[in-house]
Amino acid sequence: MNPLKVGNTIAFLRKQAGMTQNELAQKLNVTDKAVSRWERGIGTPDISLLTRLSAILDTDIEAVLEGNFTSEDPGCKGLLIMKYPHNIAASSFLYTKRIVYFQLGFFLLAGIREICIRGRQEDVCFTESALGNGGQLGINLVYETAEDESALNNQSSEYFCSCNKISSFFVINGLFFLYGKDITSSLNRIILDSDLCTTLVDYQKRPLPLCFYPSVERLSLFSKDGQTVQNYPLLRGIISFPIKNEKDLFDAGNIVRIIEEQQVETVADLHEIARNRGYI
Repeated sequence: MNPLKVGNTIAFLRKQAGMTQNELAQKLNVTDKAVSRWERGIGTPDISLLTRLSAILDTDIEAVLEGNFTSEDPGCKGLLIMKYPHNIAASSFLYTKRIVYFQLGFFLLAGIREICIRGRQEDVCFTESALGNGGQLGINLVYETAEDESALNNQSSEYFCSCNKISSFFVINGLFFLYGKDITSSLNRIILDSDLCTTLVDYQKRPLPLCFYPSVERLSLFSKDGQTVQNYPLLRGIISFPIKNEKDLFDAGNIVRIIEEQQVETVADLHEIARNRGYI
């Protein structure tokens, strides 16, 4: 364990959560001087504090001790393929949030700020009208229109041709619901540690349409040569399921309603995430 790396990680995650050293200290019932010492690498938190610290910083104990999450830009790009079931569109509501906002939230949580959004004309037009180039969120959005299923999955588009071949990508290709503890740290861990194509799978080992590709070249070749794919299992207790129809969308909306009303938490608020990440 490297105290300086641990300290840098605590400082980074604290700032992402929008807290001062004093606010973090109060939540842990320690002094702000103790937090300052940790962040400068002069000592580390007592083992009795690690569980509470990781919960407050929305990560896990291993992430804090490994000290890897110290970069605001993971150097990874995002691709959102807006592939939706019948009667569901980017403008559809998941409780009070548009579906496309819910999807984009995963990229922001992972620290990904350059995102290509690809979809059918009506979905692209709505999203571009609502979010523009993403400047108000401190991110960069580009758009591609696809007229059919083949075009949606096209890996030789103008956007990919403009990317460095070593650029890594997180790709969301489909609609699903995902909520729970440690999702942010799971996404960061995959980006930082994986050199293989990686698919998230839920506790029941069902793959989610959220995949990581370590390079543009690997992404473009993925569907052609059957590359080795590793699964990254999410922890038990995380809620996840595909949204295949309007009933699934209604169920997901009810979960979000309960969380927001009973837990007084916000879900998929892009401006809140952007502020907490220091993008705006």
